[in-house]
Amino acid sequence: NNVSLCTNIHNNVSLCTNKHNNAGLCTNKHNNVGLCTNKHNNVGLCTNKHNNVGLCTNKHNNVGLCTNKHNNVGLCTNKHNNVGLCTNKHNNVNLGTNKNNNVGLCTNKHNNVGLCTNKHNNVSLCTNKHNNVSLCTNKHNN
Repeated sequence: NNVSLCTNIHNNVSLCTNKHNNAGLCTNKHNNVGLCTNKHNNVGLCTNKHNNVGLCTNKHNNVGLCTNKHNNVGLCTNKHNNVGLCTNKHNNVNLGTNKNNNVGLCTNKHNNVGLCTNKHNNVSLCTNKHNNVSLCTNKHNN
């Protein structure tokens, strides 16, 4: 019953769990990209052979969370401008853009778009004060 970002059977994007209830970065049987586990039930902290940051594959071709040469974790962009999950230099995790305007998972105190909480702690698509769209939770956990 771990919550993960993925697509459901209707191909809608939402917070949901996979059939193993594991949270992880990978593609599902419909080749949709989301937070879930791969066919080996591994949750992906890994690096690829090119040491690229973000969505990468391991020797089993599983897609997951990987670290770069600076030990940053997550979806973020590599030197080839690929999109991946990461934390920024302020260690804030969220959906936002990096200094090259590449989209990745991170938000920070600088109001970058991404996973964040609003004053109601509701989990939903919402906008910040700059009208950027982000996933956020509220105090009612709705």
